[in-house]
This record gives sequence, structure tokens and C-alpha cells, in this order.
Amino acid sequence: MRTAFYLILLTLSLSACCKAYCIKDPQVNVIFQRFKAMDTDTIYVLRYHGGSAQQSDSTAYIRSQDSQDTSFSRVNLVLTPGYDWKIKVASLNRQFSITDIQTATGDCQCSSGNYHVVRSFLVNGQQMQGSAYLAE
Repeated sequence: MRTAFYLILLTLSLSACCKAYCIKDPQVNVIFQRFKAMDTDTIYVLRYHGGSAQQSDSTAYIRSQDSQDTSFSRVNLVLTPGYDWKIKVASLNRQFSITDIQTATGDCQCSSGNYHVVRSFLVNGQQMQGSAYLAE
């Protein structure tokens, strides 16, 4: 009975390891942490084919909070590699250009298959490491 319990615990631990480290779909998270909610009430997200900021292939309009809300913003955007992105914060007349998203692939340690992670990307021409950007 005790052996079966430890076997189940080991199996669950290994599967949790694989879920945590064997990411199939990498992404860049853009977090508007230091903005007031009323400043991020209208955001435009434009997606371009990688390397060509000429013609947008997709546009999203986000109206997230009441424009009178004075609390901090709760906007988090998820961007996929393979594209360049422009994020426009309308009320502040600010733009964030996310380009050159670099990913890495490797073998999963505890299962067959590969993992994919974002290694770096450019924000307005500045190199960022990792997969998250705190917009300020």
C-alpha cells in the first residue's frame, strides 16, 4: 500500500515537471503594471508579419476598464512569436513596438517531445531578455 502511494506521488511529480518545463506554445507577456486603469482604457494591438512593419494583418481594440477608474491597470497582453507587434495606448499617445522575438527549443527532460521558450525580444529597439515585459 505504501509503495503504491509513493509510486503515484512520483508519477504526479514527474507529470507536473513536464507541464512546468515542456512549454509547447511560447509567448511574450506585456504587463501594464504601473499605469492607471483610466490610462489603459483604450489600447490598440496591431500584428505584422515578422520583419515587415508595412501592413498589419490583424488588429485588436481593447477597452478594458472604465475611463474614470483611478486604480492601477490590470491589462496583460499575450503576444505570439513569428510576428511583430505594435501596442498603442491611446490616452497617453504612447506606442510600444515589440519585434524580433527569439525563441529556443530543447528536449523535455521528463517526457518525449520538445519545449519552446522566448529567449529575447526588442521593445522600441531595446533588447529584453526572457518572456515578459513590464510596460512603464
